[in-house]
Amino acid sequence: FASAGGQWKNTEKRESAFVFIGKNLSTEMLKAGFEACREMKELRFSIGTNVRANVGTYKLGKVIDQWDSGNAYRIRLRDGKEIFAPVDINEYVRAA
Repeated sequence: FASAGGQWKNTEKRESAFVFIGKNLSTEMLKAGFEACREMKELRFSIGTNVRANVGTYKLGKVIDQWDSGNAYRIRLRDGKEIFAPVDINEYVRAA
């Protein structure tokens, strides 16, 4: 790896790595999250769509905004509470 501000040598392979330190991390969820951020594509759910949002368990709600504060979705749950789904993956938000 090149140091911050350093130059890659012609013989070096140009690659970067992320390191996560913790217990019982979900490799699939981390990979899916990074893949969702990889390219800008149209989001799966339009504003007004009923969805199931993960708040520990999946609860019914409605998409009320897209790309709010850098989050893929802002969702209003049936109890009136508003939450964010940071990326557009099933681990955060699913079709109702």
